[in-house]
Amino acid sequence: MDALGWIVLAIVIVVVVLLVAWLLTRRRTQHRRAEAAHLRAQVAERAPIAEQRAAIADETAAKARRAAAEASEKQAEANRLENRAKVQQEEARSTRSALDDQRERADRLDPDTRPDSDTDVRAAETAGPEVREPRAPQRDLRTDQGGETDREGRHSL
Repeated sequence: MDALGWIVLAIVIVVVVLLVAWLLTRRRTQHRRAEAAHLRAQVAERAPIAEQRAAIADETAAKARRAAAEASEKQAEANRLENRAKVQQEEARSTRSALDDQRERADRLDPDTRPDSDTDVRAAETAGPEVREPRAPQRDLRTDQGGETDREGRHSL
């Protein structure tokens, strides 16, 4: 075979190799296209489920925000009520203290009052012996019944 034959043979071999490479590339491209189409079909099939899950998640998030807002409102209301209760308790303590002071003053002024509590004992210790002596049961002039009465004027049973 002469040199021209070898050149033609080399060209034919190169063309055949290029043709095989082109066919393999084309086949691989078609396979990749088919695989991509299959993946797109799966995505299209699963998209409604994903959208439904996203809608449920959005709804749940909205419920959580509403619940948090309600909890915040309830916490604010609880704080307001707690503050109001503290003020009312302080007012009650103040009123009770003023009433106790007034009762003690009345007990100190009343010569017939017998010391029943620690404050009355201290007042009786500073007073004369006539306050410390036991006395007979008082009559309740409001109901005209005899018997023992407590410091507030209530009958004991």
